[in-house]
Amino acid sequence: MLNIEIYYTEKAEEMLAKLKFRGKIFVMRYKPDECPKFFRECGLACSIGLGGFGIIFLNETVYNFPEDLRLFIIAHEISHIVRSHIIVNVFTRVFAKMMAETLKESIKSTIESKDFSDFLLNLLSTLFVAIMARGVINIDAETVRHQELEADKDAVVLVGCKSARIFSNLLNKLKEMGYNVSHEAILGVPALTIEERIRKIEEMCP
Repeated sequence: MLNIEIYYTEKAEEMLAKLKFRGKIFVMRYKPDECPKFFRECGLACSIGLGGFGIIFLNETVYNFPEDLRLFIIAHEISHIVRSHIIVNVFTRVFAKMMAETLKESIKSTIESKDFSDFLLNLLSTLFVAIMARGVINIDAETVRHQELEADKDAVVLVGCKSARIFSNLLNKLKEMGYNVSHEAILGVPALTIEERIRKIEEMCP
């Protein structure tokens, strides 16, 4: 079930004003077990929207943490919305899907080649498409990394170093539990490590 959080929706409006953005962002609380699969893959929070208009979804487990941590998480998601990060992500993933389909067809054509010249031509085509596909994956990984670090930076500006340090402490605990990857790109390729996020926050909040 989804429940609108009036208090945090008002906080989101204050943050939007601080960023000098016009818009409306609703903050919703949800229980993963009572929501579609999308929310179960959401983590502590996720968002949808662009240009200052959107919705932030907060996992109810976030309410076990201090409010300063919740504010940092909300500020991070607001950055994704106002910077319209979703547009770049959708474009990259659509292109990656097209490349995957092209690679699949190219491999099939290579296997079904009738003579050596056909086989060689299709093989070269397959290798070219594979190189292109790898390039798309690398671009997506770098895009994800850039967006997440940018959102962390905006969150520090919006809610301050106290909240950022609490968030960094949470990341440290996850690291101690054996988690190394913070975010992944297409096909599960690591895009950003927990250690790098901690280091960047420490640079901003020494």
